[in-house]
Amino acid sequence: MQKKILVSGFVLDNFLEISSFLEKNQIKRAKIEKKILHMLNTIVPSGELIHLAQGYKIQKMYHCLLQDFDKEAKEKECFISDRNLIYIAEDWIQLDQNILFILFYESPVEVLKQKACLNDKFYINDILNSWLKYNTFLLDFYKKNRERSILINYKDFDVALCKYLNEKYYFNMVKIYKENSSIKSKNLFDFLLEYMLNSNEKCLNCYKGLEGYSLNPNFNSNDLPFKNLESEIINLFQILKISEILSIKNKSLLDFIFEMQEYIEKLYYQHGNCLKEITFK
Repeated sequence: MQKKILVSGFVLDNFLEISSFLEKNQIKRAKIEKKILHMLNTIVPSGELIHLAQGYKIQKMYHCLLQDFDKEAKEKECFISDRNLIYIAEDWIQLDQNILFILFYESPVEVLKQKACLNDKFYINDILNSWLKYNTFLLDFYKKNRERSILINYKDFDVALCKYLNEKYYFNMVKIYKENSSIKSKNLFDFLLEYMLNSNEKCLNCYKGLEGYSLNPNFNSNDLPFKNLESEIINLFQILKISEILSIKNKSLLDFIFEMQEYIEKLYYQHGNCLKEITFK
């Protein structure tokens, strides 16, 4: 049974939920994790330089940390999670045959929606390029190491992951932590993002590739082309027109408020002057 788990994927904002899910199922975060992540930060460069190499070697000076992780895993099932673990995964697997990688991915549309919620200033092409480079690397690793890794879509991962780990590795996972997301109708924002994805052939093909090997594929080709395209475009123009009208009305309202403020101040001073004249008389 695999007791050492490494979790990685282009889902940085969701690692907390993934970790909570594992811990609820008695798979504990490794005590050695902080030291491992410190090692990772020294090995893997930050920023755009991270994509220049096909993988990074774990220097011999750090092999003792891997041994400590191995000792800890003999006492309990434990995991380490970090987005950049994938960049040393190939070398780690060569050094330790008894390890399991759980590789998470998300639709680029979901990633864009997360970024839009967190920051109103972001560059779509930059995010899609980062997503593509990372997940192409992740998919290549999975294809070469399918016996020691699990590829899974972050969306509704809980049930599929529990079932797979229980059946193949004899885990005793019974608690379901992540609630199944309810089916919601697509809104105009979803339409625009999916239209952009559909126009980006490289990202679309990479996502289809991930889904092709996934434990729980969610991709549906019927989701991308909207049937009511004409209606959606009309709605978009209506929203833009309403926004323009509201902007003009807001400006007029502000001008009116400033005029009223000046008028009230003028009345106040006139009233004050009248009181002074009455007092002197």
